[in-house]
Amino acid sequence: MNPQNENRNRTILVTGAASGIGAALCRRLAAPDITLFIHTRANRTGAEEVARAVEAKGGRSHLLLGDLADTGVAADLIASVASEGRLDGLVANAGFADKTPLASLEDDALAHSLAAITGGFHRLCRAAMPLLQAAEVGRVVAVSSFVAHRFQLDGVSMPASAAAKAGLEALARALAVDLAPF
Repeated sequence: MNPQNENRNRTILVTGAASGIGAALCRRLAAPDITLFIHTRANRTGAEEVARAVEAKGGRSHLLLGDLADTGVAADLIASVASEGRLDGLVANAGFADKTPLASLEDDALAHSLAAITGGFHRLCRAAMPLLQAAEVGRVVAVSSFVAHRFQLDGVSMPASAAAKAGLEALARALAVDLAPF
């Protein structure tokens, strides 16, 4: 590997990229030899704005829509990326803050947080593993949140988000062990 080319000709998938941290990351990564797959659950307008910013810096972009809580979406996203022939980086940033207190939290809401954040990360990594292992410098970044450790913000409890982000962190550590040889 040539260290001077480490950031050149790379294909990166960023989930949750239509706003916030994901959008800022895409804008920062944008460069002529970078292809970004910009994922959003439903914010097409935000994703299109990010894509325009990426392209203004000479990068290439593709929009991907889908709810990572749906079990087939992660594989579909990775299949779309695979059509480019490579995946050098996966940034699992998708998430949301469910501010429902534990006493009011319905099973379905907890299950949705876990399916979208923790399960989505698991399914993305499982589907992306062959592409990442084939990459010269494959990278996975999992974006967590303070709620995985603190559970509250200004007195507002977020147990569903806390559980999902804590699970994401545990899976990221396990993935690091599994991918260490590569």
